[in-house]
Amino acid sequence: MMSRAIFTLLVGIQFASPLAAQDIEGQSSQQLQESAVDAVNTDDSLRLLAVMKEMQRRQLLFFAGASEANCNREPDRSGILASKPFAWGFARKAYVTFLKQQQIENGTCGCLTQLMTFDEFAIDMTGAPAESMDEAQYEVLNSYQKDMGNQIAAAHRAHRAANCEAN
Repeated sequence: MMSRAIFTLLVGIQFASPLAAQDIEGQSSQQLQESAVDAVNTDDSLRLLAVMKEMQRRQLLFFAGASEANCNREPDRSGILASKPFAWGFARKAYVTFLKQQQIENGTCGCLTQLMTFDEFAIDMTGAPAESMDEAQYEVLNSYQKDMGNQIAAAHRAHRAANCEAN
């Protein structure tokens, strides 16, 4: 009788863990915070561990900035970004705006430039890296920044306040 109860408990734990992990991955950042508080209040250390691992994966709250590798990437000052006045600064603003948008969409925090290099961004947006970008391709970046810059900046501030900064 006792061995049957232990077996049932072990089977329940085995099948419940993947289901709980899937539930945690689908939660918003705010829901994760609430789950962590609830797990602490109910003394559920396994659920707290799962929540904390998900928060770490997303680099939320105190996990933000845990890894500083590639955190100071800048666009290369080459091609049109070196020869056209102010082009480097405008391209950099478009790059940062795009990375902020990615953080919002992914629900993550932490270092922006860790997400991708400028050349990866430029190739995605224009089809060319900084070195070989032409005037028309540069204008794609400039237009993106003009169209999306303020909107994404405001949304990113709200995202950081809600998800990345400890209260």
